[in-house]
Amino acid sequence: MDRKTVFAVVLSILTLVIYQYFFAEQPETQKTPTAKSEMQPAPAQSQSAVQPVPVPLKPSESAAGDISSAKDIVVSTNFYEATFTEFGGRLKSFKLKKYRESLDEKSPLKELIKVEQPVYLPLGMSFPGGLLPQVQDAVFKADCYAIDLDPKKNQAVLSLAYVSPEGWQFIRKYIFYNDTYKIDLEVMFFNPTTQPVREDVSLDLINRPYDKGNGYTFNGPAAYVNDNLEEIEAKKLEEDRAFNGKVSWVAYEDRYFISAIVPRVVESGYVRMSKIKENVILTSFIHSSVVIPAQKQTTLNYHLYLGPKDLSSLKPLGLKLEKSVDFGWFDIIAKPLLLTLNIFDRLTHNYGIAIILLTALIKIIFWPLTHKSYHSMKEMQKLQPKMAKIREKYKDDKQKMNEELMGLYKTYKINPLGGCLPMVLQVPVFFALYKLLLNAIELRHAPFALWINDLSAPDRLPVGFDIPYVGGLPVLTIFMGASMFMQQKMTPTTGDPVQAKIMLLLPVIFTFLFVNFPAGLVLYWLVNNILSIGQQYYINKKAA
Repeated sequence: MDRKTVFAVVLSILTLVIYQYFFAEQPETQKTPTAKSEMQPAPAQSQSAVQPVPVPLKPSESAAGDISSAKDIVVSTNFYEATFTEFGGRLKSFKLKKYRESLDEKSPLKELIKVEQPVYLPLGMSFPGGLLPQVQDAVFKADCYAIDLDPKKNQAVLSLAYVSPEGWQFIRKYIFYNDTYKIDLEVMFFNPTTQPVREDVSLDLINRPYDKGNGYTFNGPAAYVNDNLEEIEAKKLEEDRAFNGKVSWVAYEDRYFISAIVPRVVESGYVRMSKIKENVILTSFIHSSVVIPAQKQTTLNYHLYLGPKDLSSLKPLGLKLEKSVDFGWFDIIAKPLLLTLNIFDRLTHNYGIAIILLTALIKIIFWPLTHKSYHSMKEMQKLQPKMAKIREKYKDDKQKMNEELMGLYKTYKINPLGGCLPMVLQVPVFFALYKLLLNAIELRHAPFALWINDLSAPDRLPVGFDIPYVGGLPVLTIFMGASMFMQQKMTPTTGDPVQAKIMLLLPVIFTFLFVNFPAGLVLYWLVNNILSIGQQYYINKKAA
């Protein structure tokens, strides 16, 4: 990148980083309802045009019944090992077989259930209207206690049943598949009374953050309502939030993983998000006004997905869960780049090399624009002596000075923005790559070479002792800063001493800015700088 581009990009990056760290990921602040999706505050009272959102029963640690008789059921597939409990028919543990908690080979499998108290376990069901017996703390009876799927057995069913003292029957049927993270859930109710019952039914997700996270990425409850993605940062969820409309799914997610409830038939319902206690978030999908006829059975159907936010896993399901992989304003650019990155990885079996190839491809695509920018800057550099004389002559008359400068540009047929505008077109691509390399699960624990064993983590070379604030030595980041300095020394100057001083500071600013960024993003910037140096050398040599 040339000086003008770097100057523009650094200001944009600083703005983006500051905005994301202090202000981003706060969709809950949008108070104005739209025609498609209405967001309602926590109080039960609502405007006359909007019905109150049913409030699911929040679990209480003191409300747990006798769970000593509740047994666990272990389900193993190619993708996960899940543990269900007869207590409420809930999910107790969900470990992903293809992912670990850390880089250590002996590290435990990635666990998506981060709560321990039985009353906080996800997939509890409640009835906000109180017309049905509450089954959150009921002990169901399972029809088996171990399921092991293998290539010869691609599907299995777990049934859990409970009969209340009043004669109400509740049956949960989980259907597992060996080739997907998706689980189907059927919930059946039998009404023993002589009167039909109309009740709201709430199916709940309860979770803690999967990881510590950082100030740049999302972690919290989310929902896809009326074709709009609604996300609320967990640490900023101080008041209950509610949405109503066509609910496609509700979830708890971070940048890499998601636990989601998907109604099998998209219909009008409610989503409610609330904080039970510090770092414990309740996300509920509420079927509104479910009718259970007298002495008959009603069934509600759901899909469940607990797994990686991997487009290749999510999109084939056709459940709109791929909308959770959101790269913000630059999503339309980032997803094709991710597809290309994955193609290069399949060819090289190394995401670091894939990033290098993707960077080279982008450089080739933008070569004509970059070349035009460099050429324009060269022409501007030739005019610096004449421009300096005009500035000196008319230093007390800015209007006249600008008129003379524009006349000079016209005489020599130079566009003063010619060195900047072509490069501005590249800025969205950079930010798309920034979001992509920051959030793509493909880079999680993906090694490159030498000391870089995780492209999603900051670059650190162990040196035998801890360096203050950074731990190890950020070698790749230092190389990146050095390459920026070298590139600027080769790039034509504008003659503006103030800008020259600023440009000298940019490598230092970028080095400190990137020191905690993922190694994959630093690698992209380093390779881009090296290619830009090569291009500038070629142009300078050709012009000599």
